[in-house]
Amino acid sequence: MSFNINSNRTIAAIATSVVGSTIGVVRLSGKNSLSILNSIIQKKINKPRYVYLRNIIDNNEIIDNAIVIYFKSPWSYTGEDMVEIQCHGGYVTMRRIYSLLLKMGAEPAQKGEFTKRSFLNGKIDLTQAEAVNSLINSSNTVLADNSIKMMNGIFSDRIKDLREKILEIIAFIEAYIDFPEDDVDEISPEYLNSNIQRLYNELIVIKNTYSIYKKLKEGIKVAIAGRPNAGKSSLLNACLKEEKAIVTHIPGTTRDVLEHTLYINGMNVTIYDTAGIRSTEDTVESIGIMRAEKTLMDSDIILHIIDASVEFTSEDKYIYDKIKNKRKIIILNKIDLGKCLEKSFFNKDNIVEVSLKTGEGFDNFECLLQNEINIENFVDNDFDFFIDNERYVNSIHKVVLILQKILDEINKPLEYTAEDLKDAKDELGSIIGEIYHDDILDKIFSTFCLGK
Repeated sequence: MSFNINSNRTIAAIATSVVGSTIGVVRLSGKNSLSILNSIIQKKINKPRYVYLRNIIDNNEIIDNAIVIYFKSPWSYTGEDMVEIQCHGGYVTMRRIYSLLLKMGAEPAQKGEFTKRSFLNGKIDLTQAEAVNSLINSSNTVLADNSIKMMNGIFSDRIKDLREKILEIIAFIEAYIDFPEDDVDEISPEYLNSNIQRLYNELIVIKNTYSIYKKLKEGIKVAIAGRPNAGKSSLLNACLKEEKAIVTHIPGTTRDVLEHTLYINGMNVTIYDTAGIRSTEDTVESIGIMRAEKTLMDSDIILHIIDASVEFTSEDKYIYDKIKNKRKIIILNKIDLGKCLEKSFFNKDNIVEVSLKTGEGFDNFECLLQNEINIENFVDNDFDFFIDNERYVNSIHKVVLILQKILDEINKPLEYTAEDLKDAKDELGSIIGEIYHDDILDKIFSTFCLGK
């Protein structure tokens, strides 16, 4: 599939960071790419996919020594003639080369224009194009791995398969309507119900995978809970491997929720140190305790730290009962002072004994925490990818509503069913870019960076 674009416009952009990079990449795309490149290098090239080392020349002066590669249409990222200049990094060198390309006839690329041209020239579909941007903006390895799958067409192949199934039903209906004398099998409500229900169920599964993306994007929330002086701030400092929270023997030192970000098992984790939960007449401390309790309820994992050197208190029990239905780890701290509480006191919870003062048992705690921070613990998913774009959710939702309407009116005339199915097919087509509007493309690619 190929669409008309301005083939007379050769675009250029810096494709890598101009700050602190050792190697920089400047790209060209369009029919004049090779001639523009040859106008700025000391010795011309002509073979595609060969790596050349060339001096970059401006006004007979060498401004850099770079690797240059020519990609001939249609065997390039954009489907057009392309050139990649791998030069020395840094703002000055890359900007000089980029400015030189513009002086020789190239035009500045718009945001995402290279990937947009790839889409318009039929090299990739729209979901694969959007996956490029998702990969660049991935904040953890799970999101990045999923973006790679999307770039390789796992989602678009699924959508194409669903569209094909809808087309088969439409063709069957239209053959039955248009050629009744040709002994076409009758289309029963049972046939429609079973096939439409199957499509409906598949789309619901795909739509629900968006919850995985949201959880990964937001990250895992871990709250440290406990009564005053149980060791909450010490636990935070141990997790962060640095002194971030103030630790004293004075109860109520932490009066507000402190938050910090960690990276565990390829996922973003926000860890919250909350105020010690107890009865108090102090107005400021009471506000901190209220915020602490709200944080506990909003968190995915609770680290309930308890002073194991003393008896289980009413404050410990209050917290324990409050979080009984939450995913949690019970941390029995201060075992260096002797143990009044044993593991058996806490039934089947995840329990670990530590001394945050001496470091004893902390490795065991870290292993428990890493086991808990697993995306499979927070989402129910048997699918091999997840959707990561609200546009997909909205389109799938529209198709689901259409299919639900067909199921609710399964005995209506087949002509109406066929028209509804065509709407569903077109909506799925809009996901992968089989059907699109220019304003939608402009909105999508405006979120890309220059050079992509």
